[in-house]
Amino acid sequence: MTQSLPRPEVIITHESDLDGLVAGVLLQRLAGKLFNAEIRLEACNYNYWR
Repeated sequence: MTQSLPRPEVIITHESDLDGLVAGVLLQRLAGKLFNAEIRLEACNYNYWR
């Protein structure tokens, strides 16, 4: 399965709500298991993307 997925360099999550943080941490842990690497987690504000 890991051969079909690209290795992420960063996981971006929304900074102001808990569910975004929890989802980001879970994705970070999953990526760590799949790719045997520590993936950076960054929180961004929605206004930054506008």
